[in-house]
Amino acid sequence: MLLLYFIRHGETAQNSSRIVQGQSNVPLNERGTQQANQAGKSLMQVHFDHAFCSDLQRTRTTMEIIQSHNSHFPEVQYLPLLREIDAGSYVGKPYGQLAAEVRKRKGNLYTAKYPNGESRQDVYSRAKAFIAQYIQPLLASSQDIRRVCIVSHGGWITQCMRVLSTDLKGGTYPNFKTAASSLGESAAWTELERGFVLPIVGGTVPQLTQHVGNCRLHLFALYPVVSKKSEQSFVSLEIASDIQFVT
Repeated sequence: MLLLYFIRHGETAQNSSRIVQGQSNVPLNERGTQQANQAGKSLMQVHFDHAFCSDLQRTRTTMEIIQSHNSHFPEVQYLPLLREIDAGSYVGKPYGQLAAEVRKRKGNLYTAKYPNGESRQDVYSRAKAFIAQYIQPLLASSQDIRRVCIVSHGGWITQCMRVLSTDLKGGTYPNFKTAASSLGESAAWTELERGFVLPIVGGTVPQLTQHVGNCRLHLFALYPVVSKKSEQSFVSLEIASDIQFVT
């Protein structure tokens, strides 16, 4: 089983001012650095087996800060596949301008491209490629519980969640089993002294989402397909209570 820890980068000045960043290289602001340090301190006891990160400055810095607090950290793979949407000529403009223009002409926001940039559909395709190239082989190669740290961007993580919640159910990745539902929905996650118990219920991907400001943590569990005869009703996830940093 894989536990995927999706972490959005800490805050930047552009986030604070609600300015489109796209794939521009901008640093974390003071608050963003504090958020990343808080995340790192709270995850310092988690033994990660694999780590992936967008190669842009704000995500790279967030990952480096998290890594600095953790003595059980693997080599990080920095990948352009995990970058935020390419906003093209809209970089530096206020949030929502493209959406307003698309709605005005009654277009499709999912397929609408930023001029000289990408669409949300393009980002979805990159997220899908990441899951196929990097995550599926990990799940197929071992039945042990392994933890994967993934630091990326809000737009990319959103599309990756769509991949996990739709393609897995649809059979694109037949070696995956989906389970349960998100925290806050009737007893999907039961908090215990040492972690959580996740009831396996076919249909949706298990997801625990918590956040502190801009720096959000999304936790998914992916299971390999097992024989119905050997399938258990519950799986105990050894997740230390220290992930509660994002309450």
